[in-house]
Amino acid sequence: MVAIILWGSELRNKKVLFHIDNEGAVHIINKKSSKSSDVMILVRRLVLETLHHNILIKADHVPVVPFPEPSTKCISDTNSNSEPSMDSITEESARLFSDSLAGNTWKSYSRARSVLDSFQLLYTLDKVWPVPVEQLVQFIAYLSLKHFSPATVRLYISGISFSHKERNLEDTTKNFVVSKMLEGLHRNHPQRDNRAPVTLPLLRQITDALPSICSSTYESLLFKSSFILAFFAMLRVSEFTTKNKSDSSTEALQLSDVVVSDCQLKINIKKK
Repeated sequence: MVAIILWGSELRNKKVLFHIDNEGAVHIINKKSSKSSDVMILVRRLVLETLHHNILIKADHVPVVPFPEPSTKCISDTNSNSEPSMDSITEESARLFSDSLAGNTWKSYSRARSVLDSFQLLYTLDKVWPVPVEQLVQFIAYLSLKHFSPATVRLYISGISFSHKERNLEDTTKNFVVSKMLEGLHRNHPQRDNRAPVTLPLLRQITDALPSICSSTYESLLFKSSFILAFFAMLRVSEFTTKNKSDSSTEALQLSDVVVSDCQLKINIKKK
């Protein structure tokens, strides 16, 4: 922070790489975020200074390697850590599988199984996998009578389908009758998309209202620049926002993705 303030003008339009042995400091510099409100005061100042001078900063972690003790135990430990343990492999496989779906999708699929369990319990049906076609037919009819929307019913059936595939079982949700019932449900309840696009006049109204809503000028400018950027760059919500301060997702724009020059703004949007 002190270096950027003192020599910011000399570092204009340059890239600065910090080598730091503190992983926490590396995370704060790269993510431009911290759980500490006191640290965030410095982070905001750092961001403003780097934007003002068009400086791209990044931090790399430099591990501190302690001197090994001269013993056979040390050699044994080094050899044992050369390859990942089976527990680590199991944890990594579970993590990769978990990352295959968005968090909200996992919640929806979990909700689908919960509703199915309640339905089976209510009508004393056998809880077996794969779910019998007859039960799926009854389940869809039950949801229809309970006035669930066609989109929700289809989502629940997709959740059950995922559970079948997860268990490497026959996917009974692909049955002809089940598919036709879903089509019939959609035909009987046509839904009109009431969502309206954000137009330029609407964007202007939103940004004009920010000063009376936000708690500070900084916050108002932050949201205004975010909304204008998202509008003209046609960004998805997930491409310029994060769920929380500790979100480690790399899908959202980072400071390193934005390059400001005298006459243009370059933005690197990550390819999915």
